[in-house]
Amino acid sequence: MLCPAVLAGRWLGEFPNPTGWLPDSSELKYPSAQSAHSAKPKEAAGDPGVSSAETHRLGLRIGWPAVWSAAGAALVAASAVWTPVGQPKQGRVLVVERHSQWEPTLRPYDTTWYGEPSGYNYRVIYDFCSHFFQMGRILESEPITDDRLQECDILIIKTPTAPYQPEEIKAVQRFVARGGGLLLIGDHTNVFRSSTYLNAICRAMGFTFRNDLLFCIGSPYEQAYRRPWPVHPAVQHVEKMDFAVSCSVDPGRSWGRAAIRSTGLWSLPAAYEASNYHPQAEYLPHLRAGAFVQLWAATHGQGRVLAFTDSTIFSNFCIFQPGKAELFLNMLQWLNHTSPLDPWPVQAAVSFLLAGVGLVLVGLGCWKAYPPLAATEPTPASPEASAAGKKGGQSKAVAESAPASAHSSLSAPLAVSSLSGHLAASSLRTHLAASDGGLTKALVLLAACLAGATATQAGLQAYYQWAMPPMEPQTPYRLAVIDRTVSQVPLANGAFNQSPDGFGLLEHTIPRLGYFTARREGSTAFEGDLLVVIAPSRSVPHGYREQLIEYVAQGGKLLVIDHPGNTHSTAQSLLEPFGLRIRHDRLTSAGALATAGRSSGILVESACTVSGGEGVVYVGQEPVAARVGYGQGSVLAIGFGQIWTDEQMHSEWRANWMPEPTRPMLARYGLFYSLFRALAEGGPIKPVELTTPGPGIPEAPKTPEAPLVPEAPGVPPTPSVPERPPVPERPSVPQTPSVPERSAVPEAPLLPDVPPRPKPTPTRKEMPKAEAGPAPEAPPVPEVPGSLEKREKPAGLKPSRAFRRIPSPNPQPGSVEQP
Repeated sequence: MLCPAVLAGRWLGEFPNPTGWLPDSSELKYPSAQSAHSAKPKEAAGDPGVSSAETHRLGLRIGWPAVWSAAGAALVAASAVWTPVGQPKQGRVLVVERHSQWEPTLRPYDTTWYGEPSGYNYRVIYDFCSHFFQMGRILESEPITDDRLQECDILIIKTPTAPYQPEEIKAVQRFVARGGGLLLIGDHTNVFRSSTYLNAICRAMGFTFRNDLLFCIGSPYEQAYRRPWPVHPAVQHVEKMDFAVSCSVDPGRSWGRAAIRSTGLWSLPAAYEASNYHPQAEYLPHLRAGAFVQLWAATHGQGRVLAFTDSTIFSNFCIFQPGKAELFLNMLQWLNHTSPLDPWPVQAAVSFLLAGVGLVLVGLGCWKAYPPLAATEPTPASPEASAAGKKGGQSKAVAESAPASAHSSLSAPLAVSSLSGHLAASSLRTHLAASDGGLTKALVLLAACLAGATATQAGLQAYYQWAMPPMEPQTPYRLAVIDRTVSQVPLANGAFNQSPDGFGLLEHTIPRLGYFTARREGSTAFEGDLLVVIAPSRSVPHGYREQLIEYVAQGGKLLVIDHPGNTHSTAQSLLEPFGLRIRHDRLTSAGALATAGRSSGILVESACTVSGGEGVVYVGQEPVAARVGYGQGSVLAIGFGQIWTDEQMHSEWRANWMPEPTRPMLARYGLFYSLFRALAEGGPIKPVELTTPGPGIPEAPKTPEAPLVPEAPGVPPTPSVPERPPVPERPSVPQTPSVPERSAVPEAPLLPDVPPRPKPTPTRKEMPKAEAGPAPEAPPVPEVPGSLEKREKPAGLKPSRAFRRIPSPNPQPGSVEQP
């Protein structure tokens, strides 16, 4: 906006100034201006045609035209980015569990079950939203009817795995047309045929989910979203976020706006030879590159619709990564509003009216700034100027004779085209020169238009923030903040952890204890009930330390986890005001950790001793964890945090959805649960107890499986997700002993020309697996052109499975192993 204004000021003295408001050209000290303004103003020469009052007007006579142009540009910009907010509704939300076997919300996310079903689950975000809205479910046994939908304001349909009945689809469409809010959550490449079932609902609304997968150019599996400007109100409270694996939305003929439109992406269609339809990240001739819509905001009747394309980021294992919970909450908040301007004909009429009036004002401003040449009175010129003009005209004629003869040898069309372009440019220059300050006026008008458009967008953003501020919880909840001010340990990003020495698995274990989590830094780190500082290595700011002392004194809880490998630890600066100290200069020898006088069975090579306070965990006779009360709060310091790194929590540490742990790993989880609860609740440290009798964790869940996904009418039973394409047969691969249904010839049911064998209703554990038969070995992920880095294959990493495993050598979320 400033550039045209600066250029206007720079060139202000190089154009005619008939009113004499500008200083004399000799004062401007521009060589070009001295020749152009050699004559004195008319008033100084005694010209009675210019009064003294006119000398104080704006030299370019551009004031009102600039105002009209700015107002017109403001209206045009408003027509492009304006979105009605309206008034809030009652906030009643229903989550459709019917025909949705993927990402369920039924079983609590607690300490009794692990594995993929517990990670790919929406229970945490369901519980989180229940503090802001009135949450409910439509279960598998309940049909979707008009009467049932009258009990809600927002309907959430997520990754369906079976088709809905036509009557149910029409009921959903009528619900939106009456003014309801609909959130559709899809996933990449039509996995589980989810896009097919969603499109049956939204195709009548004018848009569809594409059967593709988006990659980021240069770094295929790392797509970062940053809040643009201007921003749609449905995402205005999301500052930054990372996608996992996403498809795109085809807006079609729907009336709406892209709430999230990302650039620098490329997409590939579904790879149906893979069990989850996930293509490899390769630059192929049929790829599509450019900008793609990942969140589409549309209207249907009097209601609102949001279509989101990445179901993974709302799973339990990554919902509290930056921006993800805020996005889900912000989308529900926008859907919970209604406005009389929501119907698309009303919005279209308002937008076209604003654009039309704005264009008229811009045109009026330009017409006033550049009146027609016929209406412009010529300014009398001095005899010297006339003589110079004639001489200049003769010289110009002589100069143009040479090019004219040269052009005579060209073809007639080319000559006519060149002459027309020359005459048009000459006419434009003549018109600008005939107007007072011609080009400078254009720059001033352009600056005014940009200023008006910018001011309008800023005003709309302020209005959105005022009309729909961040939501406040209706009921309190417990929040554990993961500090990022003094701690920079690697945490999970999307579906994958970043380092074997990171703590991504530990972070999303905390919600199992009834605490939501958030990563914060600075003063915002003290907004929770409990502050977790993991392996602090950055210097502690004085203000941060003073806030920390006040936070604990007023009842806050502080958990500091350190370990001997953190050679640059700054834990001492955090713990010194509370009388605790983690001693890196005094390490214990190898031994077992003991709590409450009993061994936990967890062996450590070494641990930092902790001095001060009450010892709660020991190695031999040395305390390696201690707690102390301070004011109304308490502090717990731990010196053996290496047992909770991602590599120690599971051998396949890269998978953030957390495969099922072994019994020794469960002991590490149990010790963390015991220490965390003792700090949060203030009770004694309980001995570590394993809740499962076997060497591993039983596959979860088992009790609620049968009623979750009954057979859909008219859909034949299949070995896996309904209508999922079979995995290609590979006889050379040995059978996997973990599938009990296999017979001597298990591949027969997978062949397309053999009718499927009847099988009980698939459970959640069976759904993400490949069909019965030999598990094909996933091919290695080829090197992606333009990738910024390569990673070495981790030592001891097992060959990847056909589903949800980290491919070798470069783990990539959402590859053949990760739907």
